[in-house]
Amino acid sequence: METDSAAATVLVVDDDDLDRFLVRLVLHAAGYRVLEAPSAEAALSIMGSEGRPDAMVVDYVMSGMDGGEFCRKVRAQAALRHVPIVMRTGLENPHLDELARAAGADHLLEKSGDPSPLLDVLAQTLGASNA
Repeated sequence: METDSAAATVLVVDDDDLDRFLVRLVLHAAGYRVLEAPSAEAALSIMGSEGRPDAMVVDYVMSGMDGGEFCRKVRAQAALRHVPIVMRTGLENPHLDELARAAGADHLLEKSGDPSPLLDVLAQTLGASNA
């Protein structure tokens, strides 16, 4: 996993400072380069200045533009269309996975204290895109 993630840049988009901080710590420890955005609007700006990330981890519920709208905007841009998006949520809704995928997310994960699902999905996704 270290070799696949060594140079990979992940953009973390979450309006919750603590969640964003914790995801950053986990991703840094796994060897990823992390860019952070406190809102979907800020994420779009960061991609304009920093370039295309290798993957994105996006909160589903954010103030302003939510994760679903953000995914649709990202997928509408040719340069970002194939960047993997992992959406995270604390909501319990049986239809949320379908809604997230319809918006353009590749994966939907429940926010939890266990970082393993996020790390596993990123390793598999980035490994597949780098193969």
